Amino acid sequence: MKKIDQISLNEGVKTTRRKEQIQTQKEQERLKGYEELTLLCQVGEIEMARRLAGRNPHWGYTVNNGYVQESGYEQLVELCEVGEVELAQELTEENPHWGYIIVEGLVKKQEHKEKKE
Repeated sequence: MKKIDQISLNEGVKTTRRKEQIQTQKEQERLKGYEELTLLCQVGEIEMARRLAGRNPHWGYTVNNGYVQESGYEQLVELCEVGEVELAQELTEENPHWGYIIVEGLVKKQEHKEKKE
């Protein structure tokens, strides 16, 4: 019986370590994205930075007025993953500048409607 308990414990430790590795990797990628966007803004490539941020929403940043800002994307995804869809919806309504909506429990990029004159 002790062997079975030891195997279960070892598997739990491996899973925890793997989760920590994945989290660390995500954070490193997010920081790298921030650095890339900041550098593009510093050299005046604002539009390129906006496009790059838009193609990488998992970084959690947007570019507004030449500055890199947190978009709230990661926070919205986490809320939806734990079943707090209504709270995520409220946050999108309070922060329309983030550019996201919640559809069937998923975070989606909000489509901008063209103004017709």
